Amino acid sequence: MNSNPGFATVVVSLICVLVLSVSIVTSEAIYSFSATSPRISGPEQAISKGPKGVVIAGNATLTSLIKKANALYIAGEYKDAISYYDKALVIQPNNASLLVNKGNALSQIGNFTGAIKTYDQALVIRPNSSNNFSIFVNRGNALFQSGKLDEAVKSYDRALAIKPNLKNAITNKANVLFELGNYTGAIIYYDKALSMTSENSMILINSKAHALFELGNYTGAIIYYDKVLSIAPGSASAQEGKYRAVLALNNSTKK
Repeated sequence: MNSNPGFATVVVSLICVLVLSVSIVTSEAIYSFSATSPRISGPEQAISKGPKGVVIAGNATLTSLIKKANALYIAGEYKDAISYYDKALVIQPNNASLLVNKGNALSQIGNFTGAIKTYDQALVIRPNSSNNFSIFVNRGNALFQSGKLDEAVKSYDRALAIKPNLKNAITNKANVLFELGNYTGAIIYYDKALSMTSENSMILINSKAHALFELGNYTGAIIYYDKVLSIAPGSASAQEGKYRAVLALNNSTKK
């Protein structure tokens, strides 16, 4: 991975999507490796289908296992949550939502290989769901953490194919492109993320400044470091980045 001392800010901003399945909320959630706390909007309902495809509620045992697993997940007891997801999966082995939730918990404890495998199992069961964008982002994050950067980009692309304006996938793709040394591509995606919202704009601007520096565009880098410093004058990363960019610019003009 990139040894640039300023790159820590880029990695810290990686946004991840962990998906939970609960018997109350029907949406899938997004989790984050960012400096902010993981955001979990609510797990999706675990359901089973009758012989004619009619959706029916899970039995009492399954429902209680899911509730317990999700409560443990939200409490940060990920290993115990995995144990309960596994118990529920004994009853419903083809429940994609349970597999996704288990994958999220595996990611939270750093078992990214297990998480990727579990996400892939969910995608086999549920290949065409409009909610799969969250699985692909989570999967991309796990691949990134496993050092499989090219595969991570492909996973983010699959998320964006479903939801083109998904900022989490756009930002994460930019960060991985940076790691791959594709600074021009990273800037394109940082700009896309910046055009969508002001949230985390300081981190995105700082990351773009790093990419400009790596491309040798020292003047552009200084401009963007200054933008960060106008928002957060005490930013050590931007201060150091600007200092390095000014030195590099001065050295280049002397040649």
